[in-house]
Amino acid sequence: MVGIMRWEELVQQFYTQGMIGLGKLHNPLTGQTQVDLRLAKISIEVLALLEEKTQGNLSETEKRILQDALHVLRVNYALEKERQAQQAAQTSAESGSDSPSSDPSGSPEASSSSESSAEQ
Repeated sequence: MVGIMRWEELVQQFYTQGMIGLGKLHNPLTGQTQVDLRLAKISIEVLALLEEKTQGNLSETEKRILQDALHVLRVNYALEKERQAQQAAQTSAESGSDSPSSDPSGSPEASSSSESSAEQ
């Protein structure tokens, strides 16, 4: 029973670090939530390495604890990456629509050359 408790604590430590990195839990040092995908990815990689290296040596309970933690972290990591990509695309689209180009392609060269030919 003591071995299971130690295993749970080990998995919980990396799970908690991953969730902090995903901005799902408050950082105990700062008291704030902040997304740090690098930290989350490291936590996922360490737990995946533990899964690989302990294959065949874990009880069903230990295996389930590890698999559940990895599943939750991986799903949340993918969702956060997708959210950031959508946010970047939206920011890019918003900054692109503010440009004063009259050319539908949005090319600044085409816009400036049409302006200079209109001046002549």
